[in-house]
Order: sequence, then C-alpha cells, then structure tokens
Amino acid sequence: MTAEELGGADVHTRLSGVADYLASDDADALYTARTVVSTLHATKPPAFDVTSPEDPRYEPTGTRRHRGH
Repeated sequence: MTAEELGGADVHTRLSGVADYLASDDADALYTARTVVSTLHATKPPAFDVTSPEDPRYEPTGTRRHRGH
C-alpha cells in the first residue's frame, strides 16, 4: 500500500471530500489559497426576503384569539 492510498492529497480531494482543492505545486497552492481568501468578504444577498410584511387583506373567519386568561 502506498502513502497516497493511505490518505494522500488525491484521496482527500477526490474520494473522501475532506479537502476541496488539489494543487500541483506550491505556487498553485498559493494561487488557489489567495483566490479563496479574496472572496471571504464578498457581500452576499440575504437568503430570505427582508421586506416588511403587508397587512392581511381580510381577517379569516372562524378564528378566535387567545386572550391569555
């Protein structure tokens, strides 16, 4: 069994998913790391609607509100 089969970079990026990027050499690794870090402070739109809700058009019939007594 080789060192790569025991858990080298290819195994961790392609098979197990422990790592996201595989670099061919140090320069490639630094380029990839700088690219990833440069996107860390990117502004993302909210994942949900943050506008104020509108009032209902009508009150549903047959509902009772709990008064807490």
